[in-house]
Amino acid sequence: MGSTKGPFSGTHIIFPWPNPVDERKHSGESLVFGNVCKSCNNGWMNDLEVESKPLLLDVINNESKAKPWSVGDISVITKWLWKTVMMINSGSNYRNIINENHFKYLYKNRSILKGTLFDIAFAKQRMKGIEWRQSQNFAILGTEKGLNDSRHFRHDSYIIGLSLNRVLFRVTFWPDPQGNVNPEESRSMERLFPGDVQINFAQVPVIDSLETLGLGIVTYTQ
Repeated sequence: MGSTKGPFSGTHIIFPWPNPVDERKHSGESLVFGNVCKSCNNGWMNDLEVESKPLLLDVINNESKAKPWSVGDISVITKWLWKTVMMINSGSNYRNIINENHFKYLYKNRSILKGTLFDIAFAKQRMKGIEWRQSQNFAILGTEKGLNDSRHFRHDSYIIGLSLNRVLFRVTFWPDPQGNVNPEESRSMERLFPGDVQINFAQVPVIDSLETLGLGIVTYTQ
């Protein structure tokens, strides 16, 4: 949305050590995923870009006057977000944390895989440009069994946050349906999907830190 001329700087950090493992500087045009076929790139993926662009620009340009997103609008935005974070993870200097079956599911069904969560918030400070956070950094809370079982699910989990100027999105996937991911009492962001209500931007929360985009909580009660 807007200029992709760059420059962008990708930094790979392993928590809790502050020194970068790897850094990559590039323009927006150079962040590409080369395995996308021509028919997809010019077909359904392009259709998602066309459908989502006016909805996103309306909020990016002036969130206080943006029209609410209907359930249909949210369906478009979440599919665009899922596609976009897949491209980010595949094209950036970071390990691949999204299972290839998620790519196949979106391609085949044009819908969101059950268990994938989408949240939205606004940044306290007005920013310019695009940033993202990628991690598998989950805090596991609850029963001893849940804590022990969680190690089997971390490998296929992911959290990818994306900021477009002041608009913040977070896509979270935890493969165990027994885990309550980002429970309501812990949320600092508004649940975008799954849900069956429109999003009124006057009610979207404002958060202080982009680091929230790379953190997740899973609670177990049994």
